[in-house]
Parts: sequence; structure tokens; C-alpha cells
Amino acid sequence: ARWQLVWVGLGGTTLPFILEMGAMRHISAGSAGVIATSEPVFAAAAAWVLLSQNLTPLQVVGGVAVVVAVAATQRIGTPSLELPMEAAH
Repeated sequence: ARWQLVWVGLGGTTLPFILEMGAMRHISAGSAGVIATSEPVFAAAAAWVLLSQNLTPLQVVGGVAVVVAVAATQRIGTPSLELPMEAAH
């Protein structure tokens, strides 16, 4: 049981977090926000498929809304953000 806890901590939490943070360095802030928004949907879908968790109709509708919004954002694109003005010397 102790090794299972270690596996969940390292394999299921720490490693994916490190990989995600490394990948986020190579994309824009807008894309990172879109990806972060979709994470709970994929987690719920994975729990439904892999763990036979039940989802309420409202959760399914919310998940579909997030997926549609993410797809629309990816298709249309995110606005470029202006860089803050540098402080006067």
C-alpha cells in the first residue's frame, strides 16, 4: 500500500505537473489559459471511462460547453496581449 501511494504521488501527480510546466514555457499565455481551462473536463472524462465514475447531466453539459469554447478559441485564436510599458529610468 505504501508503494501505491508513492506511485500516485510521483507518477500521477509530480511527473505530469513537471511535464506540463515544461510544456507551458513553449506556448503563449492565452493558449496556456485555454489548456488549463480544459483540464478538469479531461480529468472528469478519464474518471468516467477508467474508474466508472458517474457524471450528472449538468456536469456533462458543462464539459461540452468547455470543449466547445476551447475548440472555438483554438480555431479563432487568442488576442495578442500588449506588453506592459517599461518603467521610466
